[in-house]
Amino acid sequence: MDLHNPYQAPGASLDIPTAGHATDLAPRSKRLYAALVDRLLVIGGAVIGLTTGTSIALSKGEFNLPNFLPFLLSLSVGLINLVLLSRSGQTIGKWLFRIKIVRQSGERCGLRRYLFLRALPLGILVAIFNYALSHRYNSYPAVSVTAVLSFPQLSKCAADILDASFIFRASRKCLHDNIADTKVVLA
Repeated sequence: MDLHNPYQAPGASLDIPTAGHATDLAPRSKRLYAALVDRLLVIGGAVIGLTTGTSIALSKGEFNLPNFLPFLLSLSVGLINLVLLSRSGQTIGKWLFRIKIVRQSGERCGLRRYLFLRALPLGILVAIFNYALSHRYNSYPAVSVTAVLSFPQLSKCAADILDASFIFRASRKCLHDNIADTKVVLA
């Protein structure tokens, strides 16, 4: 500051601090572990339901609470994830590993952007692939190894692997991050 000019504006640093969390990309390992936790929590209820015979009981019309509990578990985890996503850009897994989803500019990623630009495009891609397969084979043929896996599940797995393989680029962004203009950063 010039001591001879009393009208000069004070000199202040206007740089945005880069040590903040909104600019530090999340490590690939944290993203992987968070995704695994989220998937395990969501499918946990389905696995419990299949192993305890809940789905068979529900198909017979036995709607008591113990038979309905695995479904409620999966539903509640999904609702908790939606609330966390809308408030902080995190799911349960992302919260555990201290990472969050933000826009490329560092702004908060809204729930609509998450649902319609991160999740829906890949879901549409899988649906188109399944539709094409069903017309090719006139049905969804089961894989011979097990009757549980069929082409819809396999095409979803293939889409997930394709989506996740983009994370190995320098930008550490998956395909859904590119579509939605988002990134995953340290929380």
